[in-house]
Amino acid sequence: MSLIFLTHNICKFVQNNS
Repeated sequence: MSLIFLTHNICKFVQNNS
């Protein structure tokens, strides 16, 4: 459960950083 949340957060962070 936490892993999915973490992955989603990272994806969002990467997209925002792009």
